[in-house]
Amino acid sequence: MTTPSLKRKNLLKPLVKWTLFVLVLIYVIQYGYGQWAEADFSDVRWSPGWWFAAAVLYFISWIPAACLWWLLLKQAGVTLPFYPTLRAHFCGHLGKYVPGKALSLVIRAAMLREYRVSGSIAGLMATAETLLTMAVGLLVSISLMPILLGGEDASSLIELLPALKTLADLEPSIQYAISGSFLLAAILATPLIAKSLQWLITRFGLKKKQSSTEGQSDANETIEVPVRISSRDPVRLCVGCGRLDC
Repeated sequence: MTTPSLKRKNLLKPLVKWTLFVLVLIYVIQYGYGQWAEADFSDVRWSPGWWFAAAVLYFISWIPAACLWWLLLKQAGVTLPFYPTLRAHFCGHLGKYVPGKALSLVIRAAMLREYRVSGSIAGLMATAETLLTMAVGLLVSISLMPILLGGEDASSLIELLPALKTLADLEPSIQYAISGSFLLAAILATPLIAKSLQWLITRFGLKKKQSSTEGQSDANETIEVPVRISSRDPVRLCVGCGRLDC
């Protein structure tokens, strides 16, 4: 017999789901309308073919980020097909139009709940993927900055970011030296980033392992979970059984 609490839960779930959907839809429409109102289309040539090509290219450009999230989840012991991860990743982008952008992580984690993926693990790995993606974008921009500042459109770039004027006034050799230093620092920091992710996954893996053995062993017992994340050859951890390459 269905209990009242279970009935309330079954009613609350679709209510929350559709409320979030309407909220995101409102903000997406509002953002699109604002961008359309501010844009100047007087010199724009409409070409459906190029629009389609741009949409396809934009879609493809986000697939590596989805792959990164999928691999990070596998490092945390989560085994699921790639398509659900890809779908949750793209749907999560809609949450970025809601102020605060935190709803993006909520949408991703919620869409993986049906695959029995912990919300904390999905959110943590989504945060790590976002930070890594932003860091790579920043690194690429810094590495290409001397080339961009030497181009014909450098004045418009400096006007958009006045802080670049100091860098633009330097000698090209100094500009390349600065960019190379940032690139070298990023390469040297890769093992540190891998160790940090290893520590985070180990902490969450320990908590999950302890909760699954509650009532069967002492809660204060130290449980060893061997986690190894290498910048060269990552080793997968199965949180469910605590073994490597499960």
